[in-house]
Amino acid sequence: MKPFSRILVGLDLTEMDFILLRFMHHFMRIYPHIKDLYFIHVEKDLEQASIKEEGTLKGNIPIDEQFKMRMREEVEKYYRNDLSLNVRYKIVEGDPLKQLLHWSRIKHIDLIVAGKKVQQKGRGIVMQKLARKSDCSILFVPENYKPRFRKILIPVDFTKRTDNVFETACMIRNQLPHSKFICQHVVEVPSGYTRIGKTYEEFAEIMTGHARNKWKKYIEEHDIKCLDVQPEFISIENGSVAKSIIDFAHAQNIDMIMMGSKRQTNVSAFILGSVGEDLVNRDKDILLLLVKHQNKPYDFFKAMQKV
Repeated sequence: MKPFSRILVGLDLTEMDFILLRFMHHFMRIYPHIKDLYFIHVEKDLEQASIKEEGTLKGNIPIDEQFKMRMREEVEKYYRNDLSLNVRYKIVEGDPLKQLLHWSRIKHIDLIVAGKKVQQKGRGIVMQKLARKSDCSILFVPENYKPRFRKILIPVDFTKRTDNVFETACMIRNQLPHSKFICQHVVEVPSGYTRIGKTYEEFAEIMTGHARNKWKKYIEEHDIKCLDVQPEFISIENGSVAKSIIDFAHAQNIDMIMMGSKRQTNVSAFILGSVGEDLVNRDKDILLLLVKHQNKPYDFFKAMQKV
């Protein structure tokens, strides 16, 4: 898993921008691998925007250039003197989701940083689609974000996705010596245990025992000593894995959730669903980093094999 060195930050020229810029300023102090920082603003219709902004326009300067000037003024309050950082600005027209995905691929972006507003209608659907379709990792920053990384939760499933998250967590561990990393594994207890004469508690204990054995094998095969973590095992029956993660995160006062994810096509997402997408929609308070290994899309036949 290579470091996040090329970052794309979506700005919408609202108060949310200041939250994102403050966050990035803080994040870069604990994650020193960033080299290229792209700020992008997507306007659905620049002609309509020009009409709406008519009272605030400066002379005959085109609307896209004025948006770029405004964006640059905001950004340079935080990054004016950072000579090691390549900062670039882009104003584009079109559908925000499609443009974010398009430019993330064109610019070989490692990480998209997007704001998550609590009250904005329809925003959750866009964020879910971004989580599903993006080839690169995504960091969702809530509008009530607090600049701290005291406790970081890593949900694990012992797959390659878990490997990617641990590698990323180890990269920032040296910058967060006093932070606590907590792992969580959700054990999904299948129905039908009464047919074999077991109670829910008895069968949950059996399933949790299997999960503990998987964890033991995992740490024997992977070096994660940098994090010094032991997982919390939580069992659920016919429930939402994402809800279990969120409930645990709030109970533990977690500041950020780091979770492995995989790019999915519309078909595979319909068949399999996504815990990461569900997390995006369910929680409005906690930083969420979906770590993706940039590889080929998850195709229909792989999705069918898991049904």
